[in-house]
Amino acid sequence: VIQTTLNDKNSHNIQYRIELEDKSLKTVNEICEVKKHTNPLRYSVTRIIQDISHIEEKEQALSKSKIQLNQAVQTSFIGIWEYNIETDKYSFSKEVIDILNIPENNKNITLKQVIEQIHPEDRYSVKKVYSKSFKNKQNYNLTYRIIPFNKNEIK
Repeated sequence: VIQTTLNDKNSHNIQYRIELEDKSLKTVNEICEVKKHTNPLRYSVTRIIQDISHIEEKEQALSKSKIQLNQAVQTSFIGIWEYNIETDKYSFSKEVIDILNIPENNKNITLKQVIEQIHPEDRYSVKKVYSKSFKNKQNYNLTYRIIPFNKNEIK
């Protein structure tokens, strides 16, 4: 790549590993910028090299944690959801979709639709906790009954 950069006079951004004298590996990101000078035959090359080994290690640890979390969620019948206040849209894990019996073609659920799935006797307290959580940016722990989409059963 470096030779191609020099021959073609094109900039590049690449990641690669280098082996150190102690046989350990480092992952680096290299940004190479080729600049033309006023003289058409003259070019200069600026290279910036950054050690990103720690980022790669954290990405691997994060990936492992995600796999473990998914396994735990799948085996414990726990669902995970996120709510975007600005767009009023939810995103659900497969487990939440199963628990709420959300139709496959209806994944753009609003807060109003979620509230409608809460048992009528629990709605006021849930709305109150949601509101306080959104306003104060606080976590909450809440137990309530739901009426799954398209079903008359209570969970």
